[in-house]
Amino acid sequence: MSETNWARPKDSEHPVWPVHRGRIIDYLAGRFNHKIYLEIGIHNGANFNSLQHPFRRKVGVDPDPLASPVTYRCKSDTFFELSPDKYDLIFIDGLHEHKQVYKDVRNALACLSAGGTVVMHDCNPPSEAHQRVPREQFFWTGDTWRALLRLREDPSLHIEVIDTDYGVGIVRVGGQKKLPLESWRMSYSAFDMGRKHFLNLKPHTLIRGEDVDWDADGS
Repeated sequence: MSETNWARPKDSEHPVWPVHRGRIIDYLAGRFNHKIYLEIGIHNGANFNSLQHPFRRKVGVDPDPLASPVTYRCKSDTFFELSPDKYDLIFIDGLHEHKQVYKDVRNALACLSAGGTVVMHDCNPPSEAHQRVPREQFFWTGDTWRALLRLREDPSLHIEVIDTDYGVGIVRVGGQKKLPLESWRMSYSAFDMGRKHFLNLKPHTLIRGEDVDWDADGS
């Protein structure tokens, strides 16, 4: 189902976030001195073009013929299969279905530089309707949260979600108290009751720094 099947909301109907995902990417890039950036799922380029950090190289991947700017116009599976390169920071915002998101993150971790960071968008759906698959509305997170919970079963990773912009997940190699196996299969209602714990949800104020224009919006 394409976006033309839903009424496009007015500007006044778009959510206003205290911190945009692009500013979190800028903050992480500055904190960890990331120089090479990869974005999976460019769409209209709003986030890609909003980034302020002086990356040495930025790469965008999207199979949509209308997406721009795109470095490689192909599906993420194809890109990861063929690309030999390493990246310092990888932003995952492609197909928002949990199996593909999980696969994208695993592929991203495999080509991540030492000390690198993977960032995931749309991890914290505000309602059950936002996360239904197949998609039913314009504002849609998909069931990305299931992929994140599955990743939280891995004790070799450290994962937290910043509570802004539909949930911005931060994935790094580290150590975490893992969730029980198969937690990702729980119902949405069970997830909703314990989302703060399941997502390791953190306030957006946790990551504010001095070197980022936090008011800039790339939505």
